[in-house]
Amino acid sequence: MSFESKWGRFEEEGMCYAIENPNTPRPWENYLYSRDGKFHVMLTQRAKGRAYYISPEANTVSHGRNYCLRDMDSGQCWSLNAGDAPVKPKSYRCEHRPGRSVFTVRHKGIVSQLTVAVAPDQHVEVNQLQLENTTDKKRRFSLIGYYDVDLQGIHNNNQLEKSRFIEDIGAVLVRRCYFATVRYKYAGFYVSDRKPNSFCGDLESLFDADVPRSEAQLWNRGTLANVNAHATRLVQALQHDIVLDAGEELTINYGFGLAEDLEEAETLARSVLAEGQFENMLRSNERFFEQLIGDCPIKTEDTILNYFLNIWSKVQLHRQVICGRAGSGNNWRNNMLDSWGWLPFDSHWARYYIEQLCSIAKPDGFLPNASVRVPKAFTADYAAFWLKARQNDTAAWAGIVAGHYAAETGDLEFFRKKVRYAEGTRQATIAECLINGIRWVTEHTGPHGMILMLDGDWCDPLNEVGKSGIGQSPWTSVALIVAIKYFNPLLIRLGYENVAEQFQKTAQSLAKVVNEHAWDGKWYIRGITDKGIRFCTADDPDANVSLMMQAWPIISGIVPKERLPLVLKAIDEHLKTDDSTILYGPPFLKGRPELGRVTFKQPGTAENGSHYAHAATMLATAEIAAGRPDEALKIIKQVLPLREPDCTSKTTAIPLWLPNFWHGPHSTRPGLTSSIISTGSLATLYIDVLEGFFGIHQTLDGLEIKPCFPSCWNHAFVQRKWRGSTYNFEYVRDSGLTGITIELDDKKPDQNIIPAPTKAQSHQVKVYIGD
Repeated sequence: MSFESKWGRFEEEGMCYAIENPNTPRPWENYLYSRDGKFHVMLTQRAKGRAYYISPEANTVSHGRNYCLRDMDSGQCWSLNAGDAPVKPKSYRCEHRPGRSVFTVRHKGIVSQLTVAVAPDQHVEVNQLQLENTTDKKRRFSLIGYYDVDLQGIHNNNQLEKSRFIEDIGAVLVRRCYFATVRYKYAGFYVSDRKPNSFCGDLESLFDADVPRSEAQLWNRGTLANVNAHATRLVQALQHDIVLDAGEELTINYGFGLAEDLEEAETLARSVLAEGQFENMLRSNERFFEQLIGDCPIKTEDTILNYFLNIWSKVQLHRQVICGRAGSGNNWRNNMLDSWGWLPFDSHWARYYIEQLCSIAKPDGFLPNASVRVPKAFTADYAAFWLKARQNDTAAWAGIVAGHYAAETGDLEFFRKKVRYAEGTRQATIAECLINGIRWVTEHTGPHGMILMLDGDWCDPLNEVGKSGIGQSPWTSVALIVAIKYFNPLLIRLGYENVAEQFQKTAQSLAKVVNEHAWDGKWYIRGITDKGIRFCTADDPDANVSLMMQAWPIISGIVPKERLPLVLKAIDEHLKTDDSTILYGPPFLKGRPELGRVTFKQPGTAENGSHYAHAATMLATAEIAAGRPDEALKIIKQVLPLREPDCTSKTTAIPLWLPNFWHGPHSTRPGLTSSIISTGSLATLYIDVLEGFFGIHQTLDGLEIKPCFPSCWNHAFVQRKWRGSTYNFEYVRDSGLTGITIELDDKKPDQNIIPAPTKAQSHQVKVYIGD
């Protein structure tokens, strides 16, 4: 199925998205990155787009590349990637694939194929250009390739730019830094495995007039100025004279890489020219993404869902996990969420982020929501806002992830490991840091016994509700209940029975006060301000119903049985639209300073009543918990960027990546994408499918199988790796059955629980689902 749009379509069972019209409504990007999550390339359908090292704030490396051919006989010049050039080629095609993009252009008997990829284990972008002369005549060309290099970041002002041409290998080296610049690779190289005929390192010498680049004299000359940059804007350009006989094919490889100084840049440029190195980097890239995509396959009866679970959402979530979302600071809520969703594929990251979080715990045990990730990249205002914010939901997320990590791995010794915290002045075990973090939250409650809001909860811009230390967050209260549910079995196993008992009493108390003081008669309110004002109530002029405070009481299991139909009715009537769910029904239509920034955001956007993807996937979690898997599946399918019928004309986005929100019905442009692809919805998507629909619940003692299958699914398959063993789950609907029956290697386990393996081996699990 191609799911064709006006601009492109899926091919090869979702592995390729082909664009044959480069005039997309906005840049349609692929995301390429190195294995360590430090070198990123945002590659558009015209081969433009930002590349950066560590984070855009630390070092924006470049803004794209362009390759052009100039026919030396006719004078025609065209781009091989739909970039800047005077002539539009006859045929163009861009294929975005996991980890690479391929541009194919046909013009005047010449077929070109440009492959762009990032070497997984080096901070090098590889461009492989293949040319074929399909005519019966010898052809002469000037081939020009250039990088719009920037190297703009910390302490990198103007008048620091410098380039150097290394003649014996034909490499253009660039640098933009001075002695006090932090070492974030502000140097680089551009080199090809064919020695160039001319070069340029100075942007003004490349495009020498104040005209659009497609009208520059460069294309008429066909040669470069052989000029280096010296306190002038940088570029890295190489030009080759090319002669192609009739039917001849030619391959030229280019490498664009990062270094800390010009000397290292030269060394690296020489190293990539070693025999077979370009092919090795491309093969490594291919193997890296093949392994990533091939791990733990999922097959349902929904083709679109399969595309995203097995390919594009997996790439997007993996990129988020390994780069910490590439910000200049850590948002620990995000890191916890991402690593939770990635647990079935690689548990290392949950362990890593838990330990890092514990190492920055405050002396009183408080687990902060943010910390510096890139030193000196924070502005003073930004640092003051994020680093000093008292958002106290981090401990809840950490408890949830810690419990899941222990159940996933059985690794209890990790929690006995000691770390230094409070800026190295104190020492405690991981378990003690997590306990102290949760305890800090439980000790900060308001007049009604609910957890304090302080400077915001999951919704950062609810930043004025509890600024005076009185306003309360029902959401943090129910999130803590969920955390205790998953964290307590670990505490008991570690010997903290008294702490677990205390936390269980706290959870019961929180459930009682939320049900008493956060209930508005037909739904749960979002919070209570410092002045005692309840908001998201039936009496409010707007923002009456909050998605988060309907979903999470259900997820936490605190909603009384007789109350659940009312909550579900509020969800159905106030939060669901034809396009998707909305975060507030309706949004805040007027600013309310006592609540915070969220009320001043445009209605229908961001946290103010948009189709917020992460909240939607959490609502799907609640629908599964409420026994409504069909509603959950509907919500998930509305969240995915690919839908039927095609909606790209409305979203304007390439249907590959989940944005953090789409504009809601109260926006002036409903359905428009935010184009921000950092989102917690990816983690929750996998949790909804693996733990929700498939019902694979990891515990300390085994896998508990409790599927909640959508009625439209009759058959499904998932491979789940757990504690060194591989479990191949096959789900079959059997109308002759009542309830759930499972077979583990043709035997029925007790109570539908698969015991923890004693050795690594492969298992076949059949799950029969009755009506």
